[in-house]
Amino acid sequence: MHSVYEIIVLKFQFRILSASFKSKKYSQNMEEGDLIFEIHHGGRFKNLNGLIYVGGDISIHGEGYDRDCMSFIEVESILKSYGYKRGDLVYYKQVGMNLDEGLVQIKIDPNVLKMIDCHKGVESVVLYTVS
Repeated sequence: MHSVYEIIVLKFQFRILSASFKSKKYSQNMEEGDLIFEIHHGGRFKNLNGLIYVGGDISIHGEGYDRDCMSFIEVESILKSYGYKRGDLVYYKQVGMNLDEGLVQIKIDPNVLKMIDCHKGVESVVLYTVS
């Protein structure tokens, strides 16, 4: 179990890594407009004066995905590499919002389309899984 201080340090380290990562080409096959996924997996949400995700790992799924061809099946396929099982809860975080205000559950294709629309002009989508 991580302390709040450790979580803050890990988030800071991840943001530095993420910023460095975003400045590089993600994949040999990635095209302009493709999406990259920052996946928080193996943890759960906890409310500590605001919602946080605890006890899990953060991974960058570096393979670009064409935003015009995304569906819930593709999201599930991406997440299977990170321990996702059918029936697990999947969420995305809306751009520029915190978890309390911007967390949206993905269950079906229209949710994925809303996620894609919410991320126009942005290269990465933050996903969360909860078993």
